[in-house]
Amino acid sequence: MHQINRKIQNKIDNIKYLQNELMNFKNFSEDEISNLLQKFEKTPRDEVSFYFKALFTNLEFANVMLEIADKYKENKKIQINILSSIGNMIRRYGLEETDEIYDYFKTNMFIKNVGVYVAIHLPYLKRFEKENSWEYFMKIKDMTPKKMAETTFLNIVNEHITEIPNEHKGEVIALLKQKQQNSNNEGGQKYYQELIYTILKGE
Repeated sequence: MHQINRKIQNKIDNIKYLQNELMNFKNFSEDEISNLLQKFEKTPRDEVSFYFKALFTNLEFANVMLEIADKYKENKKIQINILSSIGNMIRRYGLEETDEIYDYFKTNMFIKNVGVYVAIHLPYLKRFEKENSWEYFMKIKDMTPKKMAETTFLNIVNEHITEIPNEHKGEVIALLKQKQQNSNNEGGQKYYQELIYTILKGE
């Protein structure tokens, strides 16, 4: 049997510890839970490893996260860490995307300072309603925090550059031109110009 190196084993032990604590969240205060979630959220964002897959695809644990989210609906820090954790567990490790998880993301779509964290992951969920996707995408750029919202929106534009509906092209191009003008390096200016050219070429 292949021996796990100490660095990986330490990470496994840490993930198990944090998950076990969160599974028993009723024993902790709101602040303690928030601190545990802040530590846990970093783990599925860490370097991807086969050794973590079983831990991050544990649906029972994911459901406990949803219980915590439901109990502390008004705590935005808790919501952000849970959305980020589950989003990365789905996208990076293949956690099963249940109706309950999808509904949770949808519920937080437009919550101030939280919705942008939904936007990072929602477009990649299987249940995402693609027929209305650009109506939603266009709202992302106006979310807060603004810098993160614009970055998320630009990532979506880059990935769906040939799918932008005609009615939204003008607004997207205007934003890209603004970003190009504000860019202080040649590489950035060229990047935005290429995006604009690709959009115009498709008309």
